[in-house]
Amino acid sequence: MSIQRLLLTSTVTTAIALSAFVSFRAEPVEAQFLISQDTEAPSQEGFLEAFALVQEGLELIGVGDSEAAVIAFNNSLDISRSIGDRELEGIALIARGKAWAELGDTENARSSLQEGLAIAQELNDAELTALAESVLVELE
Repeated sequence: MSIQRLLLTSTVTTAIALSAFVSFRAEPVEAQFLISQDTEAPSQEGFLEAFALVQEGLELIGVGDSEAAVIAFNNSLDISRSIGDRELEGIALIARGKAWAELGDTENARSSLQEGLAIAQELNDAELTALAESVLVELE
C-alpha cells in the first residue's frame, strides 16, 4: 500500500470514528490528489467514485437520512467489489453497519459490521478493526 493510500484510508477511518458519523467533510480535490499518485489502486476512477459514495453516505447519516445512506454504501460496495478494493469494501461495510444501527436494524447492522471486521482483520488493518469493533460494541 502506498503512503498516499494509507493517508487517505487513515483520514476516512479517523473521520468515521471521530465524527460519530455526524459531520464528515473531505475535499474531493484532496482525495483525487492523493489517489492520483497511487499506482497500486486497481482502478483510480472506480476508487474515487466508491470513496465519494462513502462520503455521501456519512453525510446522509449526519443529516438523519440513514435509509439513503444505506443505498450510498451499497453502491460503494458494488464498485469496491467490482474493482477488487478490499480495504474500501471493508470501510463501506462498517459504515453501512452504522447506518443500519441508526435505523434500529441490529441484525443487518451486526452482519455488515462482522463482514467489515473480517476484511479488516484479513488486511491486518488495526485502525479499521478497532473501528468495526467499537461500532459492534455500540449495538450491545
